[in-house]
Amino acid sequence: MKIAVIGSKDWTNYDEVVRNMTVLVYDWFNSNPTDKTLTILHTGAWGAESMVTQYIDRVRKLFKQNGYFIKDKVYNLRKYPESVTAADRDRDMVENGEAEKALIFIKGACKRSTGFARLADAYGIETKIIRE
Repeated sequence: MKIAVIGSKDWTNYDEVVRNMTVLVYDWFNSNPTDKTLTILHTGAWGAESMVTQYIDRVRKLFKQNGYFIKDKVYNLRKYPESVTAADRDRDMVENGEAEKALIFIKGACKRSTGFARLADAYGIETKIIRE
Protein backbone atom coordinates (compact mmCIF):
# COMPACT_ATOMS: atom_id res chain seq x y z
CA MET A 1 0.00 0.00 0.00
CA LYS A 2 1.14 3.55 -0.72
CA ILE A 3 0.08 6.36 1.56
CA ALA A 4 0.73 10.04 0.96
CA VAL A 5 1.50 11.97 4.13
CA ILE A 6 1.30 15.73 3.81
CA GLY A 7 1.57 18.24 6.61
CA SER A 8 1.95 21.80 7.67
CA LYS A 9 5.53 22.95 8.13
CA ASP A 10 4.67 24.37 11.54
CA TRP A 11 3.14 21.11 12.84
CA THR A 12 4.72 20.36 16.23
CA ASN A 13 2.74 17.48 17.75
CA TYR A 14 4.90 14.39 17.22
CA ASP A 15 2.66 12.27 19.47
CA GLU A 16 -0.31 12.95 17.19
CA VAL A 17 1.72 11.92 14.14
CA VAL A 18 2.77 8.68 15.88
CA ARG A 19 -0.79 7.94 17.02
CA ASN A 20 -2.31 8.44 13.57
CA MET A 21 0.46 6.57 11.78
CA THR A 22 0.11 3.66 14.23
CA VAL A 23 -3.66 3.46 13.68
CA LEU A 24 -3.14 3.59 9.92
CA VAL A 25 -0.47 0.87 10.04
CA TYR A 26 -2.60 -1.33 12.32
CA ASP A 27 -5.58 -1.03 9.95
CA TRP A 28 -3.31 -1.84 7.01
CA PHE A 29 -1.92 -4.95 8.76
CA ASN A 30 -5.41 -6.22 9.50
CA SER A 31 -7.01 -5.49 6.14
CA ASN A 32 -4.11 -6.46 3.82
CA PRO A 33 -2.37 -9.53 5.29
CA THR A 34 -0.74 -10.44 1.97
CA ASP A 35 0.54 -6.93 1.16
CA LYS A 36 3.90 -6.94 2.93
CA THR A 37 5.19 -3.49 1.93
CA LEU A 38 3.93 -0.12 3.12
CA THR A 39 5.31 2.91 1.28
CA ILE A 40 4.93 6.39 2.71
CA LEU A 41 5.01 9.15 0.08
CA HIS A 42 6.00 12.65 1.20
CA THR A 43 8.16 15.63 0.32
CA GLY A 44 10.34 15.61 3.42
CA ALA A 45 9.24 19.11 4.38
CA TRP A 46 9.70 20.44 7.91
CA GLY A 47 7.02 19.70 10.44
CA ALA A 48 4.71 16.71 10.09
CA GLU A 49 6.52 15.16 7.12
CA SER A 50 9.92 15.14 8.85
CA MET A 51 8.20 13.59 11.88
CA VAL A 52 6.86 10.81 9.65
CA THR A 53 10.44 10.10 8.56
CA GLN A 54 11.40 9.76 12.24
CA TYR A 55 8.46 7.41 12.78
CA ILE A 56 9.49 5.22 9.84
CA ASP A 57 13.06 5.02 11.14
CA ARG A 58 11.78 3.93 14.56
CA VAL A 59 9.42 1.18 13.35
CA ARG A 60 11.41 -0.20 10.41
CA LYS A 61 13.14 -2.91 12.48
CA LEU A 62 9.87 -3.99 14.12
CA PHE A 63 8.25 -4.30 10.69
CA LYS A 64 11.11 -6.42 9.39
CA GLN A 65 10.99 -8.73 12.43
CA ASN A 66 7.33 -9.40 11.61
CA GLY A 67 7.88 -10.03 7.89
CA TYR A 68 6.72 -6.58 6.72
CA PHE A 69 8.56 -3.67 5.17
CA ILE A 70 8.02 0.05 5.55
CA LYS A 71 9.79 2.55 3.35
CA ASP A 72 9.47 6.16 2.38
CA LYS A 73 9.54 7.70 -1.05
CA VAL A 74 10.54 11.33 -0.84
CA TYR A 75 9.50 13.75 -3.56
CA ASN A 76 12.34 16.16 -2.84
CA LEU A 77 13.27 19.36 -4.64
CA ARG A 78 16.58 18.09 -5.99
CA LYS A 79 14.96 15.98 -8.67
CA TYR A 80 12.69 18.80 -9.88
CA PRO A 81 13.51 22.01 -11.76
CA GLU A 82 13.88 25.14 -9.66
CA SER A 83 10.46 26.45 -10.71
CA VAL A 84 8.57 23.45 -9.25
CA THR A 85 6.63 24.08 -6.05
CA ALA A 86 5.64 21.70 -3.26
CA ALA A 87 2.11 21.74 -4.68
CA ASP A 88 3.51 20.53 -8.02
CA ARG A 89 5.24 17.63 -6.25
CA ASP A 90 2.02 16.84 -4.41
CA ARG A 91 0.16 16.75 -7.71
CA ASP A 92 2.76 14.30 -9.04
CA MET A 93 1.98 11.92 -6.16
CA VAL A 94 -1.72 11.96 -6.96
CA GLU A 95 -1.75 12.20 -10.75
CA ASN A 96 0.79 9.40 -11.16
CA GLY A 97 -1.60 7.13 -9.26
CA GLU A 98 0.90 6.46 -6.51
CA ALA A 99 -1.17 7.45 -3.49
CA GLU A 100 -3.85 4.97 -2.44
CA LYS A 101 -4.65 6.81 0.80
CA ALA A 102 -3.71 10.16 2.27
CA LEU A 103 -3.00 11.31 5.81
CA ILE A 104 -2.95 15.09 6.10
CA PHE A 105 -1.81 17.10 9.13
CA ILE A 106 -3.08 20.69 9.08
CA LYS A 107 -2.13 23.45 11.48
CA GLY A 108 -3.74 26.82 10.96
CA ALA A 109 -4.54 27.92 7.43
CA CYS A 110 -2.05 25.80 5.50
CA LYS A 111 -2.81 26.31 1.80
CA ARG A 112 -0.67 23.40 0.65
CA SER A 113 -2.25 20.81 2.96
CA THR A 114 -5.81 21.93 2.30
CA GLY A 115 -5.06 22.02 -1.44
CA PHE A 116 -3.74 18.46 -1.28
CA ALA A 117 -6.92 17.38 0.54
CA ARG A 118 -9.05 18.82 -2.27
CA LEU A 119 -6.84 17.19 -4.92
CA ALA A 120 -6.96 13.79 -3.20
CA ASP A 121 -10.73 14.06 -2.90
CA ALA A 122 -11.04 14.90 -6.61
CA TYR A 123 -9.09 11.72 -7.44
CA GLY A 124 -11.14 9.57 -5.06
CA ILE A 125 -8.29 8.94 -2.63
CA GLU A 126 -9.40 8.00 0.87
CA THR A 127 -8.23 10.86 3.07
CA LYS A 128 -7.93 11.46 6.80
CA ILE A 129 -7.33 15.02 7.99
CA ILE A 130 -5.89 15.79 11.41
CA ARG A 131 -5.98 19.37 12.67
CA GLU A 132 -3.84 20.92 15.37
